[in-house]
Amino acid sequence: MEVTGLIVGVAGLAGLFSACLDSLSRFQTYRDSNSETHVLDTRFRAVRARFEQWGVSVGFSSGRLQPDHHRGLDNKGTANLIESILQIIAKTICDDSLLQRSRTGTRLQAGQLGGPMQSKSKRLKWALGGKESRTEQVDIFEKLVQQLYNLIPPEDKSQNYEGLGRTAWVEDIRQMLTKIEQGIKFEEQRDVWSWLGKSAPNDKYEDSLAKRVDTTCEWIFERPAFKSWLSPVDSTKPSVLWINGPAGFGKTVLTAHIVHHLSKALDTPVSHFFFTSDHESREDPFSALRSWQRQIASKLNIGFECIRRAWENDFSEQASRRTLVDLFKQVITTVPGCVFVADGLDECLQLGNGDASVARFLRDITGAIAGTDARLLLVSRDEPEIREAFEENKENLTEYRIRTDDVGADTAVFSQSVVNKRLSTKSKDLRSAISEAMAERCQGQFLWIKLQEQSLRTTMCKKRLHEMVKNTPSGLDRLYDQNWSRIMNMSDQDRDRAFALLRWTAFTFLPLTVCEVTEAIIITQFGELDPDDYPENVDDEYITSEILGLCGPLVEVHDDLENPSPGSRTLHIPHFSP
Repeated sequence: MEVTGLIVGVAGLAGLFSACLDSLSRFQTYRDSNSETHVLDTRFRAVRARFEQWGVSVGFSSGRLQPDHHRGLDNKGTANLIESILQIIAKTICDDSLLQRSRTGTRLQAGQLGGPMQSKSKRLKWALGGKESRTEQVDIFEKLVQQLYNLIPPEDKSQNYEGLGRTAWVEDIRQMLTKIEQGIKFEEQRDVWSWLGKSAPNDKYEDSLAKRVDTTCEWIFERPAFKSWLSPVDSTKPSVLWINGPAGFGKTVLTAHIVHHLSKALDTPVSHFFFTSDHESREDPFSALRSWQRQIASKLNIGFECIRRAWENDFSEQASRRTLVDLFKQVITTVPGCVFVADGLDECLQLGNGDASVARFLRDITGAIAGTDARLLLVSRDEPEIREAFEENKENLTEYRIRTDDVGADTAVFSQSVVNKRLSTKSKDLRSAISEAMAERCQGQFLWIKLQEQSLRTTMCKKRLHEMVKNTPSGLDRLYDQNWSRIMNMSDQDRDRAFALLRWTAFTFLPLTVCEVTEAIIITQFGELDPDDYPENVDDEYITSEILGLCGPLVEVHDDLENPSPGSRTLHIPHFSP
């Protein structure tokens, strides 16, 4: 069983008991007196009276231990169990600020509880709790008080006390206390997470790791800028590394690999956040702060305790941006050597203006790490608003711009993997020739290669494959123009369907499944859901011809890990930023 606080001694038990009793008496001020809670209030007052009677009977009076106290209190094992019970009463029913005093060894006197500025959540715990919460509190209180009577029955204090022995009920007490303690921690953690705010899912990180091809992204670890950021000469100086590069250069996959590498290589916590165009976090870059601190709290108890204390003293339901920044300063001071990583800052809606802008976020976090050994890695496009925000703390900034030379070998490996997948039946020489041609024309853009994937078909002859690569314009802008022109030259029905697919994919808050978008397209085209307009089968062939055949490579279809059926796959725009 985990004991909540330090052993306070027998004399300390008297002070702890008195503080609990005093706190319990104060609940009369906050109790709801309507008829629905009358029974609960009566039970509460009855068990409080039993609690007070037990304390008097064993020798606790006015916060002091009487000379003629019960001999059972002198038994170390019994005293430890009693302390655990009193501390749980303090945490579940009372204001547990009194536990801080018991840990410091201060002798508690009656009336020494926190004052009017004690934690709002604890001060009103009984008054504002729902009926179910109150019932649970009273149930726990009754059980704990009964266990005090089991440990030391109210009888003649001079009677010989035989100790705990090996009786089964002693083990029952320990198990009950452990269960209650676990319940307290679970509820407390849930409340802290709720206050800290919602955290983005980890899908983008995991998906990006899965997209990486073996041997790629290793080049970054050899760059002097990265090495000096990771192991600065002056370890107490804050270090910010900004990696930027053009669209399609594989920045997100690179970031995911860096996070994976650092998480294994470092003993200090590594926290990450990936902004995406299809998640609400793009509206508020401070979502990264919520996620970073949640990750630290999940890994390290000292991190959680730091955040819990802030939650205890905050009067709002959810931490404000200002509170998050102040808490960030506390966390990186409490937990040395933290590494924070954020990718896709350019995905956010507001870059340069407003309280929820990327510029404000960057100024706040770079200012917060001043005077600490925290390290910050930020990855994005080179947007003017982002660059301007870094100017205020540029003395701590190291910038690295991804060049075509950096990713040349990686694009060759990626191109080969795409060609091998799509043209597996072709000769090795032809596959090598096509992959080399694609790698040469992509100009460092992995996305350019990815967009060619649907155009590579095993039914094409050698000449057509070479012509396809040769005639595809280099650069993403011209490639998008080519695909747009292809859509514009379709028949009216196919063009309308392609436009509808693109609109539904780009402007939905959550990605639509193939089945959902199929119904949406029917309504868009025909104005109603007619069973005769449904496809006979929603399968791989349907997806290839009726979705990717019309909109690929401007639309991607992703598998659903929980449901492998084709109709449950979701539609996405391959690369979208505001």
